[in-house]
Amino acid sequence: MAQAVNYIHASVLAGGVIVVDYNSSLVMRYYLCSGMGNMIRNFENQMSQFACAKYEMARTRGYEWMFTRGNFGPILARMEKQFRWRHGQPIWLAQAAEMRLDAPVLARFGAGPSKEFGQNISVAQLRAP
Repeated sequence: MAQAVNYIHASVLAGGVIVVDYNSSLVMRYYLCSGMGNMIRNFENQMSQFACAKYEMARTRGYEWMFTRGNFGPILARMEKQFRWRHGQPIWLAQAAEMRLDAPVLARFGAGPSKEFGQNISVAQLRAP
């Protein structure tokens, strides 16, 4: 995880958006959002975008606990609209889970190969839909 966090710090500009599914948000909040820890108040049923260190973290709703081939595009489109991202703006996907999106899915969103950190952590740069 330390290597993934170092990679994010070296690659993502201040104010950059890091997209996570609910499952990954639990881990990424702890390691990346200094001072926030895992401030889970309850099962969060709303998508949210919030300050995380020098970045913005965009997180799915609790019942969308992981990204899949089928839900990733629609979730990103809803996030783009709700959080007013610019079409095509660079965003980063951080996944810290056993089941992650594969290269063909990520390629549909302008991503090259993800940077892998062990078996369960990856970071990829994409473009907002």
